[in-house]
Amino acid sequence: MPSDTTSPKSNLVKVSDVARALDCTPEHVRKLIKRGDIAAYRPGHDYRIPPSSVDAFLERTAVKAKAA
Repeated sequence: MPSDTTSPKSNLVKVSDVARALDCTPEHVRKLIKRGDIAAYRPGHDYRIPPSSVDAFLERTAVKAKAA
């Protein structure tokens, strides 16, 4: 996910935005947060997620090609 360098808080994204980007449900994103797979903040009722956390999750879970 692209990140903006202006302010750490200004580029936090909502659970629904991450769910759309990952093509999954918001409930699944919340489960990933609770398991510690995606780092997030909870300033109020719902989570806010730094795009770098989503990028790190995708890097860790990427399928690597096997050497022939």
